[in-house]
Amino acid sequence: MVTDKLVCFFTSGYDWTSSDALTAEIDYSGVATAMSGGTASLTGYFDNVTWTGNIYSCRMDTNTVYGSSEMAVRPTITSISPARGLIGNTTRVTINGSGFRSSATVSGGTGISVSVVSVTSGRIVADFAIAVDATGGNRNVTVSVRGQPSSPKTFFVQIPSSARYISASVYQGRATLANGCTFSQPFGFRVSLRVQVLDQEGMSIVATMPLKEDLHSASTGDEDNLDTLVTASGTTESDGTFTDEPVGGCSANSFASASLTQELFTPFSSTVKPYFRTNRWVFTGQYACGNLTNGSDVNVSVRCT
Repeated sequence: MVTDKLVCFFTSGYDWTSSDALTAEIDYSGVATAMSGGTASLTGYFDNVTWTGNIYSCRMDTNTVYGSSEMAVRPTITSISPARGLIGNTTRVTINGSGFRSSATVSGGTGISVSVVSVTSGRIVADFAIAVDATGGNRNVTVSVRGQPSSPKTFFVQIPSSARYISASVYQGRATLANGCTFSQPFGFRVSLRVQVLDQEGMSIVATMPLKEDLHSASTGDEDNLDTLVTASGTTESDGTFTDEPVGGCSANSFASASLTQELFTPFSSTVKPYFRTNRWVFTGQYACGNLTNGSDVNVSVRCT
């Protein structure tokens, strides 16, 4: 909030009034203090009053007259939390600041519809509904009170753009061997992956989002009955993570190696598939041992004895 003060220390007996006490309060000496956003007319006895920036200043003259001066007060945003939100989701945010009142309105920028939940003088709680087709990046958020807007604070619209592997280990399914396969199909390799979805700035997306995969370009060598890669299907967890398991494949017969291309995406619409991660998995077909890798940030091995 801009703290505007009309400072004129007169002798006692000079009364000042404000046309809107919620916008500004005036004490007996002529000091006007900003209370909340809006415009108030300050009326009383004064000498020559000038307006410079956000401060009224006065100087004493021999001819003190009765009149009025206008005071404009803007609300101020000090922080927005959280300061990021996912396309296609509604994010509840807390806007901290000063100069707010019940009539405050919030603008979230292009592609964001705002519903105000509650308002106090220093805090606004609002729901930011981000359109599924919103463009990613910063938005300018402002709060307006009685026609007076705040300076903007930024809010970042997130689009799933990449993924970070938190952990990778051999799949521990029911009755599995050391390579994550079963006794009936002991040749191959399967792993369990813990994954964090990231936005276009490489920051974690802390939200539940839909999750699917496309599988392409299977190359399975000489093996028979190779399992297909299976991933979590449905949604991520509320922190934007998910477990992808089992990744790889097993067979009743040995094979040299197999490869499979996997594309992970968040199906926010039926026509657009924003792939956020593509992997080409390569794994060996040995008995109860071997290796699986994507050639970059995942490489799991079990030594053959």
